[in-house]
Amino acid sequence: MLGPWLARAGFRARPLRWFCGAGGDVVVEQDATWADPATGAERGRAVVAARVLVTDGVITRFQRHDNGLPTALAAAGLRESDEVTARG
Repeated sequence: MLGPWLARAGFRARPLRWFCGAGGDVVVEQDATWADPATGAERGRAVVAARVLVTDGVITRFQRHDNGLPTALAAAGLRESDEVTARG
């Protein structure tokens, strides 16, 4: 459901930073762009943060925070120290 909705909106994002909590909350700071789905022409660009809740390997909640990372971290109950810096 989430993928087709984002495609219809012309939304694409490149992850910049990841934050994870023990309860399945994940926050991703993103370099986001919006494009016209028909022409591909860019409509806008911003650094935003997305909060997702992952339950049993499935995204069960998605919330975009246009105000940026601090707002998304607070909503998820996460801190800067929850940043994931190592790749496994």
